[in-house]
Amino acid sequence: MIAEKLRKAILQAAMQGKLTEQLPEDGDARDLLAEIQNEKKRKIKAGEIKAAKPLPPIDPEEVPYEIPSNWTWTRLGEVGDWRAGTTPKRGTRKYYADGRIPWLVTGDLNDGLVAGTKENVTQAALDETSLVLHRKGTVLMAMYGATIGKLGILEIEATTNQACIACAPEKGVFNWYLFYYLLTARDQFRLLGAGGAQPNISKEKIVPFPFSLPSLSEQNRIVDFIDRVMLIIDELEKAEKELEDLEQYFPENLKKSLLQAAMQGKLTEQLPEDGDARDLLAEIQNEKKRKIKAGEIKAAKPLPPIDPEEVPYEIPSNWTWTRLGEVGDWRAGTTPKRGTRKYYADGRIPWLVTGDLNDGLVAGTKENVTQAALDETSLVLHRKGTVLMAMYGATIGKLGILEIEATTNQACIACAPEKGVFNWYLFYYLLTARDQFRLLGAGGAQPNISKEKIVPFPFSLPSLSEQSRIVEFLDQLIPLCDSLKKLKEI
Repeated sequence: MIAEKLRKAILQAAMQGKLTEQLPEDGDARDLLAEIQNEKKRKIKAGEIKAAKPLPPIDPEEVPYEIPSNWTWTRLGEVGDWRAGTTPKRGTRKYYADGRIPWLVTGDLNDGLVAGTKENVTQAALDETSLVLHRKGTVLMAMYGATIGKLGILEIEATTNQACIACAPEKGVFNWYLFYYLLTARDQFRLLGAGGAQPNISKEKIVPFPFSLPSLSEQNRIVDFIDRVMLIIDELEKAEKELEDLEQYFPENLKKSLLQAAMQGKLTEQLPEDGDARDLLAEIQNEKKRKIKAGEIKAAKPLPPIDPEEVPYEIPSNWTWTRLGEVGDWRAGTTPKRGTRKYYADGRIPWLVTGDLNDGLVAGTKENVTQAALDETSLVLHRKGTVLMAMYGATIGKLGILEIEATTNQACIACAPEKGVFNWYLFYYLLTARDQFRLLGAGGAQPNISKEKIVPFPFSLPSLSEQSRIVEFLDQLIPLCDSLKKLKEI
């Protein structure tokens, strides 16, 4: 992301003295370093801190970049007292029970101020183990695993575990300048920690790390500049994230919006010559009665008329609401007994499972069955143009239209639309309603919808001419939405 790259660039430039003015009255940081070293000697002599192994001077080959002439290179170990913590023995109750002393683990670090910890320890733990109570303002850094380089500054007094190192900066070193320096060097610390089964850095790797030291006044100016710029970058990052989310979800949201608008008659012109869809519905119902009388289809349980409260949205006045069961013959399939060889061996009749559905034309299946399976089970051979929908599990609402004659298993329902209902209009209607079908299927251990939930589902019926215009419109726009989605995925 641009914001993250900009953040790194700003930090790097700030640590090179490129973003703030160098003032003669600041003096030379070498004098400041001498004062820091003298103060450390005093503390060691007074027993306030322990003497550490002397660190070698900075070799010119170690210098990672140029700094202003009045700054100086030193090592992290020279500018603060660095201490790792410990984990008091977990089985010892007196170290944890009713503890009031904050005990910090790397998960408490947040690259900012740390105002609390998830766990506490007792005074006994502090007295009897190598724990150190760090003062407010102490700079913290994670040393183990994926969190290497994660930072914090204490707003409270706290102890830490062994995965976290704490630095109490010497007088003359601004803790926030040290924080930003460590943040700038995070990638290097992670490289230092790489290579083992468990990535880690140690105090021994941290204290010799080079550190660019400016005057205290310059440290303050750098921190002030970074603080102001980071607020702007944070806003940029927020806007960038919103844009990324928009780009990610825009194609799918656009597709849903187009489908919804099309099913409300908002994308096509309503023509007087189309007539009234109520007349079309009456013709469909009369044709179904004829088929039932002729034994072509089975009579189904009558469906109640649409209640006004069921209507999900307004449609043009020459359309009408009905139910899915009124506009087609809906049938689920079956799985012929797997152990019966004659149902599968050398089968030539396509047998479709929900995995064969592709939200488009279905030209083939992975499995076939035999004529015996068709004759002896409840399988139905569906004609070309039949609309298919998945009813079980994660595939609920997945669709297809047969380009071949095929049978299906019980997880797939098939609809042969009545004359006057364009199969592609029905397809797009079901696609628009996919989320509602998924909600209908939710709640059980295995999400599913059934024919009993599908046939009473409301259906908006326009004239056949209007159905054709809607399909023509969507056929042009939906592929564009799908192309946008693929471009985003590249």
